[in-house]
Amino acid sequence: MTEAQVLGVLALTGRVYDVTDNAPESINKLTPETIAKLDALVGKRGFANYEEYKVVTENIGLVSAGIDPVTNRYVGSEAVIRAQIARARSDKKMSSADKAERIADLKDDLQFVMPAVQYKSNIGLVLKYSDALAKVIRGG
Repeated sequence: MTEAQVLGVLALTGRVYDVTDNAPESINKLTPETIAKLDALVGKRGFANYEEYKVVTENIGLVSAGIDPVTNRYVGSEAVIRAQIARARSDKKMSSADKAERIADLKDDLQFVMPAVQYKSNIGLVLKYSDALAKVIRGG
């Protein structure tokens, strides 16, 4: 990823969501017409096409999944989940039932751990813009 691509994602995400949310088809089966709209939109920010934009957002998600929200450091998604389990176990404010449910959910999440980040420079870019990215990317 490049810094220009991350800035492009920040600038475009809301408009991309507008197109995909208002498309008559499923996000998983976009029509050529919708893809053409998305290609034109992301092309204005230097992306070759919507597919390139999606690859960049997927890489942002991969890095984000491995950022510990307490330390704001990249540790990997498995380490983040394990730290969340430890925090849930030691949370004295959470009821026993809520704690058990939270820990069970987190243990389920361990089955879907994201792969390691291949390009370490992506980590620095996502960390640099993590606050802004969290505001625009769904689930962020």
